[in-house]
Amino acid sequence: MVSCFVLCTVQAMTQVPFIENRGQWPSQQQYRAHFPGAEVILLKNGMDYILHQGMRTKGTTAHREIAPHGNSQIRATGVGMRLDNACPSGVAGEHVLPTTYNYMIGSDPSRWGIASSAFTRVHLQEPWPHISMVAYGNGSVLEYDWSVGEGGDPSVIRWHYEGAGASIDEDGNIRISTGLGEIVEGRPIAYQFIRGRRVNVNVGFYQWDHQFGFVFPDGYDSCEELIVDPMLIFSAYSGSTFDNWGNSATYDNRGNTYSAGITTPDLGGFSYPVTNGSVQTLYQGGDWDIGIMKFDSAGSQLLYATYLGGNGTEVPQSLVVNTTGDLVVLGTTGSDNFPVTSGRKFEGGEDVEPIQGIRYLGGTDLFVARLSADGTRLVAGTYLGGSRNDGINFIEGSMFTSFHTES
Repeated sequence: MVSCFVLCTVQAMTQVPFIENRGQWPSQQQYRAHFPGAEVILLKNGMDYILHQGMRTKGTTAHREIAPHGNSQIRATGVGMRLDNACPSGVAGEHVLPTTYNYMIGSDPSRWGIASSAFTRVHLQEPWPHISMVAYGNGSVLEYDWSVGEGGDPSVIRWHYEGAGASIDEDGNIRISTGLGEIVEGRPIAYQFIRGRRVNVNVGFYQWDHQFGFVFPDGYDSCEELIVDPMLIFSAYSGSTFDNWGNSATYDNRGNTYSAGITTPDLGGFSYPVTNGSVQTLYQGGDWDIGIMKFDSAGSQLLYATYLGGNGTEVPQSLVVNTTGDLVVLGTTGSDNFPVTSGRKFEGGEDVEPIQGIRYLGGTDLFVARLSADGTRLVAGTYLGGSRNDGINFIEGSMFTSFHTES
């Protein structure tokens, strides 16, 4: 009988897409997945965790600071998990999702990733003889299963961390310390099903200098499948690699959900995951564009994601779905080339920065935009405004907090 050794983490609510690299990222990066506050990158010899801590307007950090406009910062740091003495035969996505992703970054088409597929699982094939790993995610939890087949030796599964200190605490957890908080590998549990009954197996993490692995003080039945179940937690993080601020959400009569927020241009390789054929697949300019997403009723499938904006700053304020399934977006724009169909021109007003990092150079107008149900067409769009600023509903540091126009 084949013996099997499995490492996995706890179940969560929704699947996380792992997006393949089709040239948009460095070649050693095989797949990427977004988690709350973190980006997980699958390599042939392990994983990288890129951790993010939201928007910052003050302070400094020893880690990378991304400040595209000088007054707003996203703090980020990287941690690598590296498999020791591993030589995998390949990395392959499993269970393809219907959504594809386009990454048109920079002016060189050879570095664009067109129609990148997404998968629910990624299979790392035999990093050691007769041993494989499958990585997948649910919600905020990264899960990975090690499978040791007949002739495999689970004691060879060893790894170390790069870019951060790690140690086993008194409760048996691995704690990985970074400048933005901790990653915690919770003490694993293990069990087997023997003659139809679940039998718990004593298991723990073990550390050899800077290497980590698993030990079984009381052994286990090598003739039955063994499951070891730790929990990987990204703690004390906020924000993400895109849509750092959320502004509005709604739903339609089929239960599909919609969200809109503001998103920056590409930041060190991270960008908004627009979908193939959407209304706008390229960032248009300025400090911020709008990022719009539509999900199915289960919240597990991204139906479309698109930019919406012009050469200035845009912020969405309200979303409504009409009876035909089109999404109507109301917001504020500082762009004189916002996509409109009405022929109206941008009126604008005076420069204004209602919140630090949200700048409208040349003033603001309101806009209304109507997107088709599949997110591929701008059905209608128009400016609303006069010669002074319109659509500002908050000015930082003032008593002025109600929605108003100045026209």
